[in-house]
Amino acid sequence: MTYNWVSIQKWLKSGNLICPKTGEKLATTELVPILNLRKSRDISSTILPGSPACAEAIKFLSEYLVRRLRNGTEKQKSKAAFEIRLLAKSNIYHRFCLIKARAIPPLLALLSSSDPIAQENALLKLSKHSNGKRVIINHGGLNLIVNVLKTGLKQESKQIAAATIFYLSSIQTNQKLVGEIPEVIPALIEQIKTGTSCGKKNSLAALFGILLYLRNHQPALSSGIIPLLTNLISTSEKPEIVTNSLAAVATLSESFDGSDTILKSSSLPLIIKTLQTSSPCAAKEYCVSILLALCNNLGNEVIAILANNTNLIGFLYTLSTNGGSQGAKKARTLIRIMHRFHETNNLDLMANWDSSRTVAGHSC
Repeated sequence: MTYNWVSIQKWLKSGNLICPKTGEKLATTELVPILNLRKSRDISSTILPGSPACAEAIKFLSEYLVRRLRNGTEKQKSKAAFEIRLLAKSNIYHRFCLIKARAIPPLLALLSSSDPIAQENALLKLSKHSNGKRVIINHGGLNLIVNVLKTGLKQESKQIAAATIFYLSSIQTNQKLVGEIPEVIPALIEQIKTGTSCGKKNSLAALFGILLYLRNHQPALSSGIIPLLTNLISTSEKPEIVTNSLAAVATLSESFDGSDTILKSSSLPLIIKTLQTSSPCAAKEYCVSILLALCNNLGNEVIAILANNTNLIGFLYTLSTNGGSQGAKKARTLIRIMHRFHETNNLDLMANWDSSRTVAGHSC
């Protein structure tokens, strides 16, 4: 749980040794700073210009670069795209100014360029901004980006196109639009199979974003995505690739067809093994999400397998106390499901035993 530092200190100094949100007894009163929140404060400083003079300078530069994109020679256009990429790289306000200066339409035009450098520089950065996502979609950029993903002139362009699709898919309505393009999922799968490590990572992230829309599950399942993902989970030496693969499997497991395909592909033992051996906490939590979805969708067929695994319950208990809030909640739910299965089975056994004793008594 995350709290304001001063407030939680007052709570603890008042003698309260329970969590204010859950009421659970605290194992320790040690407070740990949340570094991610500190980082977010650093990022927030890029939303606004440092000064009025800086604001005017960035606006002027953005308009100048866009004029080069529209009216310059091919070499000047490529150079302008490179400068825009650098300008937009780490500053949200810069992205805002470039989008307002209408940089996106001429950048999209460069995606069809025969210059591989220009094509590479035209991608990604402005798709991180919420306004940029909308402008890209409204100007027909999605099909152009998918075409780069399929036939980009450089491998780097293909992997950046995959990342761009991931950013676009962060908006729910775009997930449907992306999924309606038949070439998207096969192109991402091809990148997962043959791309660089960065290409695999970006394509897995894009696939995850697309699969958040339930109707995109069936095309992915028909493309043989489950065997591919399970192979990555079992063979990849990069924790990030394993975690991203598990995230995609977890999303697919939310549908009945996804759960059924996972079980039929004999992936369940691998998911259990990964939960017991994987070090990243996020990977463990995705494993728990998959197991819970399988239980909810397939019932006792899966629950019996989990309940008969004597080592699994210990790992779930650990995650229920040390994991993130969602992972811990799902681990506790799984524990309850397994306990209920054992209790039901024990009651059935006792009933059968009592029945056999009654029958035996009558026979005597």
